[in-house]
Amino acid sequence: AVRCRRFSDDGFEALVTDFGPVLTDQQRREALVPFGKRRARPQVPLLNASTALSWPVAQQLVAAHGGYMTVDSSAEAGTTARFVLPGACS
Repeated sequence: AVRCRRFSDDGFEALVTDFGPVLTDQQRREALVPFGKRRARPQVPLLNASTALSWPVAQQLVAAHGGYMTVDSSAEAGTTARFVLPGACS
């Protein structure tokens, strides 16, 4: 599910939620580090695992525009990536 809303008078947030497996605290930390998942599981063949770059790249793009990204995960709410960006909302 994707939701966007005004965050403040000068910005907005986008929330992207996935109701798949819940991430542990360690997995959430690894997800925002380039190749973090690969470093944590070097025994998994590369063909059977992602390179774990999508969230770090998204985080860098959001930061380049003056915003920030967080990731939360729980059994009740799923995993949500939250992007907060400054700028006018209409």
